[in-house]
Amino acid sequence: MANSRCRWEAPNQWNEWSQWLTAGLHARNRWRLSVLLVGILFATGRRTVTTWLRAAGVSCDFQDYYYFIAAVGRKTKPIAMQLVLLILRTLPLPERMLLVIDDSPTKRYGPKVEGADIHHNPTPGPADQPYLYGHIWVTISLALRHPKWGPIGLPLQAMLYVRKRTMATIPKVRGWQRFATKLQLAARLMEWIVPILKKAGKTV
Repeated sequence: MANSRCRWEAPNQWNEWSQWLTAGLHARNRWRLSVLLVGILFATGRRTVTTWLRAAGVSCDFQDYYYFIAAVGRKTKPIAMQLVLLILRTLPLPERMLLVIDDSPTKRYGPKVEGADIHHNPTPGPADQPYLYGHIWVTISLALRHPKWGPIGLPLQAMLYVRKRTMATIPKVRGWQRFATKLQLAARLMEWIVPILKKAGKTV
């Protein structure tokens, strides 16, 4: 852990899996991913990077983690590939794989959140708010049945959907790709995962 006063030690499997996921990252900073994953696991309240770092005991060098997260964001595809290979290697998977695609909204706060916009709220709740401000992530997950908890979904990769009118607000330096609908993003995710699973002898 980043905080020397914390004496919690991750299980050996956790350390092994964390190192496996960092294979495509720079050797100087890849150790930070395991700290972030622990922070994500134990964070409470709003799901922000700040809460992750606080839960992991990071204080002095917190800015370095923000730079690291930006680097991770540029390598999501190879990390997702490592995740899929880890699942194939670790879990007793059936020959027939069930994949689930969903467009999941995440609420954000503040007027300067890049790529955020007003979207339909699929779960309005007691307040009955038909819309929310935030991001839409098109996510592909592996659906499995846990022996104790029943059906669960393991997210494999997600792509950010940005409305056409919102793309003009993203700075050119980001090098954002051309506009794509949610269905087109879902098709790209399928084109990515299906060949990998078929090569592993699985039917999708």
